[in-house]
Amino acid sequence: MSGSRWVQAVVCLVLGVAVGIAAVFALARTAAIAAPAGLFAWFKQAGSIEAGVFSWDLLVTYGLGVGVPAFIVALLALRFVVAATDGSALAFAAGVLLAIHGLAPLWFGTPLDTVSQRPWFYYALEASLGLATWAAWWIARRWQRSSADARPPTVVRDTT
Repeated sequence: MSGSRWVQAVVCLVLGVAVGIAAVFALARTAAIAAPAGLFAWFKQAGSIEAGVFSWDLLVTYGLGVGVPAFIVALLALRFVVAATDGSALAFAAGVLLAIHGLAPLWFGTPLDTVSQRPWFYYALEASLGLATWAAWWIARRWQRSSADARPPTVVRDTT
């Protein structure tokens, strides 16, 4: 990996940690939003209350608390600060996860989150972050390609 790629990865990691720290405080607000009573009743009738919990957490709790801020910052970073590479997007997402699952519990004196010991429907945070980061990466890559296509072709003159 070249030196500039390491710098890009570190910049994205630091931006991800900053978003993750801000998201911890935003999650305190979005977690307080109550789901409509009919939502869980519908999922219970369908036989999967877990799918209802996952959907609500994905779209509302973590979607608003982590997904939207991560999408905006990642899109701006991948568009204007660093190249929209796979490594940059992964470093950004890793920074957010490091802040939420590692630094925040240490700061607040709570036990570290054991991610591997949760049921499947409690992975909405990771799903929301993954979708937001992927969408920002995809849009930034499309912008890069369209701006590269818009450049005039280089004319090489034959001087012989």
